[in-house]
Amino acid sequence: MVDSKSKDDATTTPRPTNDVSNLYDALDQNFVKTVDEVTKVQPKYGQSIHNAILAQIHTVKNVIRNTILAQKQLTSGWNLPVAYS
Repeated sequence: MVDSKSKDDATTTPRPTNDVSNLYDALDQNFVKTVDEVTKVQPKYGQSIHNAILAQIHTVKNVIRNTILAQKQLTSGWNLPVAYS
């Protein structure tokens, strides 16, 4: 037997508006919590990057100093004149 009901005649149980409201409230709270957590972590992340850059700068300065010191020691051991600027 063929069902004679159309889609419009089919009964659906509507969701109570309270459930939908609670859903949106929960979403709102979760998004706000997520943004709050990101703002807590962001300064630490920025500080970590800053510290890494400072460490790289310190390393480059040490390499320059050690290279110049090594060249200075080489030239003084050979009694070669050092060019001063």
